[in-house]
Amino acid sequence: MTWEDYEKLNKERAPREGRSAKTPDTSFCFKNLKEIPDLAIEVVFSSGVTEDLKKYQNLGVKEVWFWMKNKLDIYILVNGI
Repeated sequence: MTWEDYEKLNKERAPREGRSAKTPDTSFCFKNLKEIPDLAIEVVFSSGVTEDLKKYQNLGVKEVWFWMKNKLDIYILVNGI
């Protein structure tokens, strides 16, 4: 997914579903191109990881990586949680 695709998806879905938009630094779809990516990656320079993770969970992104303070945190969505 390109940055523009993700922004378009968020603008379309977020207001309709009562969520604020979220755009990762980069994202990937594996095997098939789909509306929601399999992996989102963010480089964090400030706070907001907890809120951002909830937004990705609500979108149904299966895996999210946060690079923050020279550390990589990996979160995997299991059974919607």
